[in-house]
Amino acid sequence: GGHVGLGMGGAPGGIPPCDPLDAILGVFPCARMRGLPFGASLEDVLMFFQGLVVLDVLVCAGSGGMGSGGRGNPSGEAFVVFANPMDFQMALQRDHQNMGRRYIEVFQGKRADYYAAIAQQQRQQEQQQQQQQREQQQQQQQQQQQQQQQMGKQEAAASDNGDAGDAAKQPRPAG
Repeated sequence: GGHVGLGMGGAPGGIPPCDPLDAILGVFPCARMRGLPFGASLEDVLMFFQGLVVLDVLVCAGSGGMGSGGRGNPSGEAFVVFANPMDFQMALQRDHQNMGRRYIEVFQGKRADYYAAIAQQQRQQEQQQQQQQREQQQQQQQQQQQQQQQMGKQEAAASDNGDAGDAAKQPRPAG
């Protein structure tokens, strides 16, 4: 779908208007990372910012490998929210440091981008849950069908033997 603005019209020069919350709260202490190795985890991100106080880490979907169905971005991005402006400034100084063999870009994340990433992740989680539920329902249906087939075979076997089933329960003396 189209990108939905948060009620803030873009300035004509393509420069996003100043975040109104920044004027009240100060700069949003969120670093955006780009260039994470494929499959980078939360722990990898925390190790990268070791020594800094992190409040939240959002590794963007796509680095987890969601299969071709998920529209994840394999660009390996993450948002990291820091507990205070000082740690945030120190985090920005880690721009172009390495994680594994890849150097990581670290730059200021926008509040709106962070919110959008959270919303996207929740949508993907919901899709995954729905998919899992569908798969579970299919498995249950298959099991029920198998059970019914087995029951049918048993009933068929019983009917083939005529009343042999009853006779077996009450053995009559031969003769």
